[in-house]
Amino acid sequence: MSPIVLVLGKDPLTREVVLYNLNNCGYLAVEFEEYLHAHRALSDVKFDVLIISAGHTYPDEYELLRHAKKLQPGLRTILIDDAPPHEATTPYVDAFVQRPFRMSCVLDALKQVLFHQQQSEPEVTWRGCLPSSTIH
Repeated sequence: MSPIVLVLGKDPLTREVVLYNLNNCGYLAVEFEEYLHAHRALSDVKFDVLIISAGHTYPDEYELLRHAKKLQPGLRTILIDDAPPHEATTPYVDAFVQRPFRMSCVLDALKQVLFHQQQSEPEVTWRGCLPSSTIH
């Protein structure tokens, strides 16, 4: 069965580009703009991965990611943002892709978090197009 991916982001172009490419690569992907809709989906459907494009109107990415991981502890998360996540967010982010991004970076991050999900590796793993020295 194909992994189920939830794409959440305020920018419609980013959401559509990610959604289109994921679906073309064989993933089952759905997208939401608003947190409330995503929250309902996370409460009702088991997702494998949450891809969040920062810049939401919600309290902040930290609260959103923390809440998503609380609802679904096995959920893997990928953050797409202009800058690496701040210290409070780090425990809730499994992969980071810096904006502007290439879709290949998102797909690589997705493959890596899914691989680590299968391996049941509990530690946070940074992947994507940033060298690890930039993140730490």
